[in-house]
Amino acid sequence: MDTNELWHGIPRKEIPWFPTVDTDACIGCT
Repeated sequence: MDTNELWHGIPRKEIPWFPTVDTDACIGCT
């Protein structure tokens, strides 16, 4: 496994790198 495939010892493919939106906390910013 290439060292670029790990992030702090965790396989990058196992990390959800996308943000999630909490619609209950959303105040309608743009």
